Amino acid sequence: MTPTRTQILTGHGGIAEYLHRFKLKDSPGCVCDPNISESIWHVLLECPRFEMQRTNLEIQLDDKLELANLHKILAGTASRPHFLSFAEKAFKTAAKRNATLQGDGATAQTWFPPQIAHVSSAPIPRLNTNERRILEWGARGAPGMRIRGVALFMESNREKLGISFCDAKPRKWVTISPGLASLMNGSTFKTSMRQRSYEELTEIKLADQTCKVLRVRNKTVLLFAGTDEVSPFSQACTVLSRLGEMSTAEGFPPTTISVDAMVIAFIKGEVMDHVGCIRASNHHEVIIYENRGEDLSFLQQHNPSRTGESIVEQREELHKNLQTKSGSEKLQERIALKRAQDQQRAAEQNRRSMSTMSELRAVTNAFMTVISQTPTRHRTYQNMRSSKRTHQNQRSDLPHSATQPTREQMGHVRAPTLRQAFEPLDHMINAFIEFLAIVEATGEVRLRTCKSIMHQFLLGFDALTDEKLKAEDALIYNNDTAEVIRGGSIRKCMGAYSQKGGFVYLDEEETERTGLIKFKTPQDDPVVVIARCTEIMLDDKILEMAKTIWRDGDGSMVSATWIIPKFTWTNGVPGCGKTTWIIENFRQETDIIVTSTKEAVRDLWAKLANRMGAAARANVRTMASVLRNGFRERERSRISRLIVDEALMNHFGAIVMAAQLAQANEVLLIGDINQLPFIDRNNLFPLAYCRPTSLTPITQNLRCTHRSPMDVVYALSEIYDGIYTSKPQVHSMRLERFSGAQIPKTQPNTLYLVHTQDEKASLTSLGYGKGEGSRMLTIHEAQGQTYPTVVIINTADKKIGLHDSIPHAVVAVSRHTNTCVYYTDIHDDAIAVHTWGCGLRVKKG
Repeated sequence: MTPTRTQILTGHGGIAEYLHRFKLKDSPGCVCDPNISESIWHVLLECPRFEMQRTNLEIQLDDKLELANLHKILAGTASRPHFLSFAEKAFKTAAKRNATLQGDGATAQTWFPPQIAHVSSAPIPRLNTNERRILEWGARGAPGMRIRGVALFMESNREKLGISFCDAKPRKWVTISPGLASLMNGSTFKTSMRQRSYEELTEIKLADQTCKVLRVRNKTVLLFAGTDEVSPFSQACTVLSRLGEMSTAEGFPPTTISVDAMVIAFIKGEVMDHVGCIRASNHHEVIIYENRGEDLSFLQQHNPSRTGESIVEQREELHKNLQTKSGSEKLQERIALKRAQDQQRAAEQNRRSMSTMSELRAVTNAFMTVISQTPTRHRTYQNMRSSKRTHQNQRSDLPHSATQPTREQMGHVRAPTLRQAFEPLDHMINAFIEFLAIVEATGEVRLRTCKSIMHQFLLGFDALTDEKLKAEDALIYNNDTAEVIRGGSIRKCMGAYSQKGGFVYLDEEETERTGLIKFKTPQDDPVVVIARCTEIMLDDKILEMAKTIWRDGDGSMVSATWIIPKFTWTNGVPGCGKTTWIIENFRQETDIIVTSTKEAVRDLWAKLANRMGAAARANVRTMASVLRNGFRERERSRISRLIVDEALMNHFGAIVMAAQLAQANEVLLIGDINQLPFIDRNNLFPLAYCRPTSLTPITQNLRCTHRSPMDVVYALSEIYDGIYTSKPQVHSMRLERFSGAQIPKTQPNTLYLVHTQDEKASLTSLGYGKGEGSRMLTIHEAQGQTYPTVVIINTADKKIGLHDSIPHAVVAVSRHTNTCVYYTDIHDDAIAVHTWGCGLRVKKG
């Protein structure tokens, strides 16, 4: 037992938490995040500085590195040395980072991650021989930055010099980044090269950083592997910063440099790792490659003329361009990363098993050959099947991208062109432009969908038509005879699609008179398509209303007519009393309340009626109503404050439009950043202004819930920092199997929740939610609701993406005050983890 290991196991030594306890350090915050205490458990189990080493350790241990498993790891004679070796290296790195402490009179400084700590603004020596030679290998270029997809890494003949990354820990295969995999192996999925081949590569030093030089297809690639203290992405950042600065100082010709996606297996680079690319692009042509599903367009928003800025200043600028991630999003990412690591571990185990079987088969065949026993035809056939099965299993182990291309990438819609934002008004205009683009693109997707269905139907492709109808929850309807030609049952929709008339709207008078669904179709073309996407059709009316505040079409006159209101953002945990606060602070003379759903409007009507009477109902509207109809001049003249309930369910551009229509001087945003956000259901294009973070931070956090019992608060504590409850009840959640369950259908005062509209329609038809004071809603519709009893029903036998949504789980488990039962046959989705997992932890604790 060494002194270092003693310090690790006792929690003492050079960690910031320990130093802060004895007043040797101003803050216990970790270097990776000042808001997280740098305890020994954080360093070993959580700190992102050691994520790569932690992953390698889990592969060696063949087990998850979790607090619950540490006793097994330390007890095992085979696993203990691996863990102690990792812990010692991590602890020494953390202690070394905290070694240079200031005296009592020194001014406190901000701590930054080690990736950029070594970059100094002091004068840098001239380019050395290696650096000059490397730049000469590249092709000449023009200063600037371009961004491309990772599958195209260095495919151009002009790209002669590249930078890539790998994990070169001792093992048979070295994991490489996806761009280099595409260049070497022809696929971004084949992310490995032999260890022997890697070790044979030439090693050089650039800017005091070690890398390998790889020659492939007449191109030169600098391969960075990183160290225990510095990631390979940070090494590249340092080298690129130096090449950019010194080339400018020496007048070296601009060179084209390709930078691979900063990904190795499931380890990703940080935002600040791209700072080197920005600094290099001031003199060289830097081509940055995005990984699948990644968007680095914010890097191009920097001003090349600001070359004198420090790395720290540019890093802070980049962070301002990013959307702040909520606790639910961070948890969702951690779950996805953990799942990906588990899949990788299972794949490696499978490969090892298959390799062992292949070796045994080879030994068996050799033995049979020696004793002159030729395998029978049956055995040969079995071997052929086994070989084929082995090949198929190996192919299935390869990771597949779960990210679907956006509609923009498929050429279906166009993303908006946003202006460069310097002032609050710029951000408001950008949010508004993005929202209008969403509305227009949604209409284009609807038209494409309905046209496709009608085209297949008219051509007589019955199988394809039925498949499309099922996928889009659509049907073919004869408006003259009021009969469904193909598809499900008829339902009331705002519109339908006609081959000759395009989109036609519901004829409400005729529908009311005949009792049949009637649309305003051309006389000679009664056949229409009704789909999920035609149930609500407000696009044209919203775009028409937008013209009243966007008259010139390009926004050049907006600065003279738009009001820049004061934005206040109150963020609160579920059940903290957001709606109660709205009721108590509502001013009937000057306020208008806008909310997302009709259910929320009815709830606010009932609560306001008890305090102010029925007249207050005119002051509560849905966001869709405001965007479609606007305000009368008399209303607009008296409105001074817009209160947006469940604000984050709306795109921020919609809130901006509502504020301008109302000419409000103040906008109060009430919501929860961890619950359901605005959802781009059609996957149109990357969105930058979903939330109001570009214009206002959270001004008030409400952390006490008066609705949720203790087990719910415990489950949500991983998402909400500092959440607590005023309720003494401990247990409230229960998990039950759906198959064979006798679920009460008509309980009074019960909220029945499901994931999808199809489940809602099916269970409603069976009588669920018919009890007094009870309702059946989707989880999305239930945000903001409170009921004594909640019953969540999942009728699916296979998991869909919605089941793993953390925001949906947060809403579902936080609606009840007394009891919540989740009926499901899927016990590893987000809600099941909250209910069942939390219940076990509470009982054990």
